[in-house]
Amino acid sequence: MGSQSMTGAPIGDWGNLPFLILDGCKDALERHRSSQAVLKTARLVNRWWGRWANGAITSLRVTVRPPGLPGCRSNASCALCTVVNKFVGLCELKVQIRNDGDASDLIPLQALKHLARLDLRMDYLSDEVFQRVGGLTALTQLEICGHCQGAQIPDTSLGHLDSLGSLKQLRLQLFGKISDAHLVQIGAWTGLQHLDLSDSTQITDAGMEHLGQLASLTHLDLSGCPQVGGTGFRLVANMTKLRYLDLGNCCLPDSLMMAIGMLTALTFLNFDGFPRPLCRRDAQLSDDGIAHIDGLTSLNHLGLKWCKDVTNMGIAHVGALISLTSLDLDYVSNITDSGLAFVGRLTALRGLSLKHCGRISNEGLYHVGHLACLRRLSLNSCRQVSDEGLLHIGKLTALTWLDLRHCNKISSMGLQVIGKLDSLTYLDIGYVGRIADVQSAQLGGLKMLRRLRLNQGAWDLRRLEQTLTDCKITLW
Repeated sequence: MGSQSMTGAPIGDWGNLPFLILDGCKDALERHRSSQAVLKTARLVNRWWGRWANGAITSLRVTVRPPGLPGCRSNASCALCTVVNKFVGLCELKVQIRNDGDASDLIPLQALKHLARLDLRMDYLSDEVFQRVGGLTALTQLEICGHCQGAQIPDTSLGHLDSLGSLKQLRLQLFGKISDAHLVQIGAWTGLQHLDLSDSTQITDAGMEHLGQLASLTHLDLSGCPQVGGTGFRLVANMTKLRYLDLGNCCLPDSLMMAIGMLTALTFLNFDGFPRPLCRRDAQLSDDGIAHIDGLTSLNHLGLKWCKDVTNMGIAHVGALISLTSLDLDYVSNITDSGLAFVGRLTALRGLSLKHCGRISNEGLYHVGHLACLRRLSLNSCRQVSDEGLLHIGKLTALTWLDLRHCNKISSMGLQVIGKLDSLTYLDIGYVGRIADVQSAQLGGLKMLRRLRLNQGAWDLRRLEQTLTDCKITLW
């Protein structure tokens, strides 16, 4: 007979390994990849392994739809009761309750004393839902998504979350129902480090004054908040720990960019500018505003998509951001080849998007060809680019992702250059110009290619599929 474990189970065979050993295996797996698949399989070995796996699972996703099961008030309450009783070690839970769910369905969650991360998605949110969530006092991360009962969330609803003293991350996706009154409450949670209020279309600069107290924030997402951008926004300068700031579709005049230029810890900054239906003409980012951020030398990502008032003069300031690894200039239509000379100084770039930058040509791609670290490049709809420009792109041997769609001056000769970029895994040559056929010989060397996109045409698809055996070919 084998010896006994502390729990009384024999340890002489694989079927009854002590939980401590199984926990060690799980920890080892998590250092390299997710252990969830292994845990699901372990539950099927025998009851002993199943008991261990149920206790070892710390993260779970639950989706509930009506109708309810016999004897239960709703399907949601039954499902969550089962979760609580079986998976007692849960630290992270993603719950989606559809249609008839209400606050009472969340009562079983009170038993999860170690629940630290909750992602709650309900079709209809009520004041009582926030009250139930406020009882989960161990939460450090909270995401709530759903439509609200009534035209507005009661001002008192977020007050139910005051009890979450350990809360560090908060995302509220409430389809425009967050107002300045709610920001008064959020501004009191000074321990927050991560705040996402994206698409909160009702909040204004008056509310932003309250968020200025959140000096511990490292992540702030206000994308899709078009009424943000007045004097109240200057208080963002107090958030000196910010590393991530998303202001896509906000109305930011150049005069406010000085406050952003003081956030020297930033590594991610996005100004995606489309659409801005509520913005005044003088409340749009231009070269003068960009001049204030050229001291943000820790930036890794800068997004200027749709910032059409930015010209080569603004890009000259971007050229000083030598730590950039990702730059989005899609639809910045005033950039020319001269502007790309400044982009060519950003030698750490791994991703560059120039979609619909219609004024750049082969001459500008000379500078892009010096970005030896580049992995992703989009020249989609850069209609002045021809085979001559692709000679410069052919030097980028580290490229794995390339979009040439609608570059209608490219011919079969240009494809021969692209066919030598043997690290490519994604290639889009839909609606390129003077190509009678995509021959397997032109692209046959792309052994790493996994996705190829073409437009309808006279391609010899059968031969391409035979040559690129591991590649999925899609027709536009």
